[in-house]
Amino acid sequence: MKSKFMPSAVLFSYFVVIASLIISRGVAIKLFLLAIILILSLKIVGKGILKSIRSVSLFAIIIFLMNAFLYSSTNPIFTFGILNLTEEGIKQGFHVSYVIVSISLLTALILSYLEDKEVADGFVSLLYPLKYLRLPIGEIAMIFTLVFRFITIIKKESEEIINADKIRPAGGAKAKGFFLSI
Repeated sequence: MKSKFMPSAVLFSYFVVIASLIISRGVAIKLFLLAIILILSLKIVGKGILKSIRSVSLFAIIIFLMNAFLYSSTNPIFTFGILNLTEEGIKQGFHVSYVIVSISLLTALILSYLEDKEVADGFVSLLYPLKYLRLPIGEIAMIFTLVFRFITIIKKESEEIINADKIRPAGGAKAKGFFLSI
């Protein structure tokens, strides 16, 4: 699919939105940005975006709990050994989990919108000013392209493995039963 926008503009807006996600501290701004990301994601990607949220949700919950109990030890709400649940920790855990989920949604959105070559071209054009510092922008863009390409390959291969496992009757239980009876 050929994108309607320049890849460099899409990638630049991607980085601007990520920066605003990290910098924003107000709940209203966070909800507004998340609503925009979800609306765009559902419009472009569809229900596949829910798989992206589900896959990163356990990681975000673990990060939330670690921040909630280990972030600060001042004014604890609840104490259990070395674990101190604090209001600052809960706020920090929410913020970090929110950023992780939002970045994964944005990345799924970008990967579904741009092709690998467009990503490489966008990175080259964004990194072009660094050429005056004699940095190898072509090689840097190639590294990013390979990363995005391998992500899509791994995603497709894992989906094929999952689908093949679903096709097998009872997950290979017949073969296990056969070998146990010998």
